[in-house]
Amino acid sequence: QPGAGGTIGTRAVKDADPDGYTIGVWQPGIITSKAMGVVDYDHTAFTVLGGTAKTEIGMGVLDSSVYKTPGDLVAASKTKPNSVAVATNIGLPVHFIPLMFASEAGIEMKFVQIGGGSKRLASILGGHTDTGLFSVSEFQRFKESGLRPLFLYADRRDPSLPDVPTAKESGVNLQISVFRLWLAPKGLDPKVQAKLQDVLKGVVSDPEIIAQLEGMSINPGWLHADEVMARLDEMKNRAEPLAAAARSLTK
Repeated sequence: QPGAGGTIGTRAVKDADPDGYTIGVWQPGIITSKAMGVVDYDHTAFTVLGGTAKTEIGMGVLDSSVYKTPGDLVAASKTKPNSVAVATNIGLPVHFIPLMFASEAGIEMKFVQIGGGSKRLASILGGHTDTGLFSVSEFQRFKESGLRPLFLYADRRDPSLPDVPTAKESGVNLQISVFRLWLAPKGLDPKVQAKLQDVLKGVVSDPEIIAQLEGMSINPGWLHADEVMARLDEMKNRAEPLAAAARSLTK
């Protein structure tokens, strides 16, 4: 169910009968939607089944950019606040994650409302903005266009981009990956919940599925519901204090 940044679909799951026949798949945008006041619920309004298929993300720049390392970007922002322009979509994870990075690094960057992924890419390639958030697969797909990964928010270097450092390596302790979040309505029978979780775990353990996902630069695997909740709680704690500043940019 498309529309409203995914909130139409998540609301349909939240309001469905908890019989196991309506479930949903989404991503950590469920946190930013609540923080921005788009909806009045977050992950705590659901039975979280678990997470699958992690995708690493990071900041990209024009290949000829003066920012050759993450340290260059941080240093420039400290010397002249808001001098680094970030192509973004205000209020979504592509905005909040770089905003969290700026907060953790103690810098101020200029966030420019551009829109979807193709528009953000065009803005950077055209020299209108300096950087933006992209996935590993996008970095590989757009390499020939002139997009260069500056760093990743991963907990370790990605095997497909071994020369690209992580934010943590660069002294900024922020580790975020995008994973597929599986949701069901509250009140789901524990036996049904266990059965759905077994099915999902089985799928991401299938060699054919693993090969397909790895071919798209997606790391297959299963995240237990408790681990998913912990990651979302951490993101919520980081995002909510920044939401007021983010909302001011939409006015």
